[in-house]
Order: sequence, then C-alpha cells, then structure tokens
Amino acid sequence: MNHELKARRKEFYSFWMGIDQLYDRWAKAHGLSLGGLFILCAIWSSLEKQEPCTPHRISEEWLMPKQTVSTLLKGMEQKGLLRLEPSEQDRRSKLIRLTPAGESKLQKILPALSGLEERSLNRMTAAERLEMSRRNQQFLCFFQEEMRQELAKAAPEGELC
Repeated sequence: MNHELKARRKEFYSFWMGIDQLYDRWAKAHGLSLGGLFILCAIWSSLEKQEPCTPHRISEEWLMPKQTVSTLLKGMEQKGLLRLEPSEQDRRSKLIRLTPAGESKLQKILPALSGLEERSLNRMTAAERLEMSRRNQQFLCFFQEEMRQELAKAAPEGELC
C-alpha cells in the first residue's frame, strides 16, 4: 500500500472521529444521544426553512437510515420532546412537532452549537472554508462511487440505495 495514502487515511479517520467525539460530547452534556442531537438539528433546519418536518425528510436530507430515525424519534417522543402527528395531506406520513420541552431544549443547545461552529469556521479564511467544503464533497462523491461499485460486486442482484 502507498504510504502517503495510508497516512492521509489515518489523518482522515482521526479528523472524522475527532469531530464525531466533539458532537457526541455536546449531545451528552445536554442530555441527548448523538443521533438525538442530529434529529434536533434536522427539525431546526426544517423550522428555519418553514417546511414540514417528517421522518422521511430527515432520513433523506441527513442521510440517516429510516429505522434509526424512527427509533430516535420514538425515544424523543417518550421523553416528551416531540409529538408525531399524521399528516393531513398523506395520513401514512407523520409530521414531527416539538413540544414546549423540545422547543426549550432546541433553543437552549442549537444556537449555542451553531455559534461554536461559526466561530470555528471564522478562524479560517473564506477561501479555506470553500476549499475544505469542496474537497470534502469531492471525497464523498468519490467514496460513494467506489462503494457503489464494490457493493455491486457483492450483491449484483439487489438495489444498493
């Protein structure tokens, strides 16, 4: 194996796990799981866009498995943070509504987290931020292509996505 590629992969893993660990630490400090934090982020994003929030939308936009989204939502519903209501347009679809406790938690932790992210990004130049975003997107696209090809070899008869 190419030693330079191996070193870059190790750096990538360290970066990825470091980011994951920081978000997990933030979530736990506020009584959430990492998945629960991302669910709140998804709900906040829908609220900012003034769009209805559904489990399907979270799964699609946040690239989370439907079962994971469902499990996280049920747990948050049991904690009294949200309600799942049938959609009037499509009774099979559920709309996610924050309870007052969920709204309070969202307002307590997400603007502060967003501030941390923005202050961190502001430590880079606009060009550095753009380059980071482009390179991450490029890697994601290449990795998706490689993964799709590899999985097609393992399961040629089934759909992958």
